[in-house]
Amino acid sequence: MKNKVTKALFKFFVFPLIAVLMLWLLPVSSVFGEGTSGSNIKELEEAVESAKKILEEAKEALDTANQVLIETQAKADEANKILSEAESSLQEAEARLADANVKVSEAKAALENASEGDDVESLQANLSSAEEELQAAQKAYDDAEAALEVAKANVEQAQQELEQAKLAVDEATGNLESAQKAYDDAVAALEEAQKNLAENDDNQNGDQNNSNSDDNDGNNDDGSNNEGGGENNGGSNSNENLTLLGVNSGTFGQEDPKINPSITTDKDDYHPEETVVISGSGFYPDTEYTIRVTRPDGAKDSSNVTSDGNGSFTYTYQLDGITGEYLVEAIDSEGSALASCKFTDTATCDDTRVDLHSDHQGADSSTFNEETGNNGGITKPGVVWHFILNGLSKDTPPATLYISFEGAKSSTVTASNGGKTQHFWVWTPTDDKLVSGQVYALVDSCA
Repeated sequence: MKNKVTKALFKFFVFPLIAVLMLWLLPVSSVFGEGTSGSNIKELEEAVESAKKILEEAKEALDTANQVLIETQAKADEANKILSEAESSLQEAEARLADANVKVSEAKAALENASEGDDVESLQANLSSAEEELQAAQKAYDDAEAALEVAKANVEQAQQELEQAKLAVDEATGNLESAQKAYDDAVAALEEAQKNLAENDDNQNGDQNNSNSDDNDGNNDDGSNNEGGGENNGGSNSNENLTLLGVNSGTFGQEDPKINPSITTDKDDYHPEETVVISGSGFYPDTEYTIRVTRPDGAKDSSNVTSDGNGSFTYTYQLDGITGEYLVEAIDSEGSALASCKFTDTATCDDTRVDLHSDHQGADSSTFNEETGNNGGITKPGVVWHFILNGLSKDTPPATLYISFEGAKSSTVTASNGGKTQHFWVWTPTDDKLVSGQVYALVDSCA
């Protein structure tokens, strides 16, 4: 289990760094400024694709780490259950051994105090039988003691693996954040380079137009020089020069291309922390726009995108747990919204309430079954209550427990893991009585 997680994390930790280094190693003049070219744009596009692939793999790595955590938690729970059973077995063996010792002592006393007429042979047989039972009880006790030591070692190992799994999830989460940043940086670099390339092309076209204009100024169509702005040799020459300038400029007498901008998202509804893919089409080609996302809480997130030669673009937006309706707008350079769409971030799919088993209502911690060693990592003095929710789908996210006590009043606790079986540990400062409890969980996966 450990090697599996370590291998996955190494893969998705190193790759984002490589992607970032790829961007750093590109010459600055090839990304920004006059040195921008089509070949450099291609390199940046390849870097974006690599970063996107790494981002997807990082998400898979986090899913794997979470699954390993769930499996490790189940293993730790099983180890604690076996430990509890071993402790019970040792107590039973200890009681049996004590009872056997008493019977041997009684048999010896009966034989020593035998008087004439007593059946000595029968008393000796009783003693032999008691001694055999004592030997069997001693062996059972030794076996139970050895099993308890093994169970303790297994619990300790399972706890270590659980801590490693938790660290692996934390590391995978950090790697995903790094991969997301590397992807965002790669996209930003590509957009900047495309913008600079477009500006360079515009500047070169402008220089060419100025040169053509200078060549035509003061020259008639018959080749004679009209210095000082003198009259042309004929009205037709003047018209020809106007027509020629119109052709060279490439703009006179032409209409702007018609556009029909629209933006869409890949889904209408998302679950928290999912990635939204926003697609635009029908915009001016090779033009920069601002994508503005207005969140349900009123906050606005803005980023720049550049349309391709067909007037299309793709943009990704990372949700961060703010639920409700989102508005997406494509803004031009003048601040006008050319297109918009909406989507929702739903906190849950179908949430359901599960009541505490009726048999446990009114349970008193001073008389309830004690679960030795299984405290969910809580070490402060007091009482630790362990609740288990099972029978769920394997994709169920961690549920929320609302619990009330007679003395400590109410507490709210999130399950330590998701999946089919979920565990809750609740602390009270002293022995207390359980009043009520409810769990809110998802019955279906949001994925």
